[in-house]
Amino acid sequence: MAELRDVTEADYNLFFDILKENAEWVRRKGHPAWPEEHLTNVKEYYKNKKSCLKICYVEDKPAGTVIFDETDFDIWGPAGLDGKAVYVHKLCVREPFMKKGLSLELLDKARKYAAENGKEYLRLDCQSFNLKVKGIYLAFGFQLVGSKDFGNYKASLLEMKI
Repeated sequence: MAELRDVTEADYNLFFDILKENAEWVRRKGHPAWPEEHLTNVKEYYKNKKSCLKICYVEDKPAGTVIFDETDFDIWGPAGLDGKAVYVHKLCVREPFMKKGLSLELLDKARKYAAENGKEYLRLDCQSFNLKVKGIYLAFGFQLVGSKDFGNYKASLLEMKI
């Protein structure tokens, strides 16, 4: 069973090291992944919001990451400020822990977090072309509610009623 821990100052860099590791794995598989400059921007953005950042531990080993945020104007526009949702970002699982249901467990923890915080929805976005990831989200209960084209990033917007 996975345990989510808030990121502290001491493990802030570990969080981003896991993201970089995951991005490298995705690239080795021949797919586009978060560019280094994007991760640098994310690191800067969240430096004062560390409580949103979570590291997932399995048997006391860091196994993945996830961000639970209460706003997301950049992707969702005005809806991203409506106060009705928790936004899931940077959900990733380290290679040794893949294919063991950890992604679904993290999504379930996100759903519970949203419910405990009185939210109506769980929202996330993913690359539109990534049918495998999008399929995981749809099978979990998300619905495709829109898309956005940012030029270098074509996003599918997914939402689940809590």
